[in-house]
Amino acid sequence: MTSSDVQQGPLRERLQRFPQRLAELGELVRNGSSRFGQLRQALAGVSAKMLTQTLRT
Repeated sequence: MTSSDVQQGPLRERLQRFPQRLAELGELVRNGSSRFGQLRQALAGVSAKMLTQTLRT
């Protein structure tokens, strides 16, 4: 994998969206969503593993 692949590929797109997804997660928690299933459903596209790791930190 070259640096140009990373600059133009799907990984770059996901990395660019990551801060937005964390902000959405924070907003959901502040608004009272606290069940894992509710958060996972609201954040479609985020894996259960990633959501679990984020919530534990």
